[in-house]
Amino acid sequence: MPSANKYLLKYDELGLKSRQSQRRLFQQLFRNIERMGGWAYFKEGRLFAEGDKEKLARVFGITEVWDVIESEKDLESIASTITQHASPDKVYKLEVKRADKSYPGTSIEIAQKLASLLHERIKLGVKQYDETIQVEIRHGRALILMNPLKGPGGLPYGSQGKVLLMFSGGLDSPVAGWMLARRGAQIDYLFLSDKPHEDVLEVYRYLKEHWGMEGKLYFVDGREIVQQIFTVPKRYRMVVFKRMLYRVAEKVGKDIDALALATGESLGQVSTQTLGNLSTISEITSMLILRPLIGFNKQEIIDKAREIGTYDLSSKVKERCNLAPDKVSINAPLSKIKELESNLKLPPLNTIVI
Repeated sequence: MPSANKYLLKYDELGLKSRQSQRRLFQQLFRNIERMGGWAYFKEGRLFAEGDKEKLARVFGITEVWDVIESEKDLESIASTITQHASPDKVYKLEVKRADKSYPGTSIEIAQKLASLLHERIKLGVKQYDETIQVEIRHGRALILMNPLKGPGGLPYGSQGKVLLMFSGGLDSPVAGWMLARRGAQIDYLFLSDKPHEDVLEVYRYLKEHWGMEGKLYFVDGREIVQQIFTVPKRYRMVVFKRMLYRVAEKVGKDIDALALATGESLGQVSTQTLGNLSTISEITSMLILRPLIGFNKQEIIDKAREIGTYDLSSKVKERCNLAPDKVSINAPLSKIKELESNLKLPPLNTIVI
C-alpha cells in the first residue's frame, strides 16, 4: 500500500489542450506543485502527487485530489480494502472503471458484483449519497480512490503571462487577482499609499503563501499625487485620481514587462465604475485592462472572498482613499478631466519592491 500522503490529481482543461500546449502547461503545473511542497509524476496516464493534501488542493489547474489506496485485483480484496477505509457514517456511491480490458466483465457488471459484496459492510446509494468511491481496475493492481478534496481548477498559475494588479487589499482586488490567477496569469501587485500598511501586507502574504500566487508587491508612495488631487473640484477628484493611478500602473507595468493591468472594478458598483467613468479612466493608458469582476455585484464578490479565504483579512483593511465622500460625478466628461489634469503632473515614483 502506498504512503498515506500519496494522491491522485484530477484536472479538466489541461487534458483538452494540444500536445504541445499540454507539455508546457504540465511543466508549469509540476513547478507549482513543488512550490507548494509537493512532488508530482505521471504513471500509466494518471497524475499522482505526494505532499500535503490541503496544499495540493490549492494548486491552480487541479480540480480534485483523491486519496489513493492500492489493492489486489480480485473483488473480495477490493471490497475488504474499501471496508477498512470507509466511514460507517457516510453513504457512498460506487463507480468502477475497467482500464484492464482483459479483466472479466464490463465496468457496470464489476460494479454490481462489488456492490453485492459491500452492501452489508458499508452504506451504498445511487441517487442520494455523501461521497463517491472510484475503483480503477488497472494492469497489475486495483486503485481505490476515496475522500476527494475539491481544487480550484483552471490553468496552472504563471502559464499565461504577467499581470499587474492594482491592489488595495480590500474585498475586490484580492478576488480579482485570484480569478486571474485561476486562469493562469502570474500576479504582481501595485499598492499606492503613504506607506506599506500591515493590514494590506497580510492579504498579500495570504494570497502568496496560501494560494501560491507568487508575485512581487510594488509599493508606490502616493502622497504627492494625493496632494495634487486636492486641487481638483470634489466631484471630479476620484476620476482624476483613478487616471493618475492608471498612469502609475502603466509605468510600473511596462517596467516589469506586464502584459496587462488588472483591477477589482465592477460595473456600476461605485461612482467611478459607471460605464462613462470607466471609459474616461481607461483612456489614459494604452495597456490592456482586465476586470474579472465587471459583472459581479457586491454580494457575489463577498461570497467569493469568503470562499477563497480573504474576506476576514480584507474586512480589516482600512479605507485610505476618501478624497470626495459626496457630490461625485457619475459621468465625468473626458474633455473636462483633461482640462483639470493640465495643471497636474505625475511625480517621480518612489517605488519599493516587497
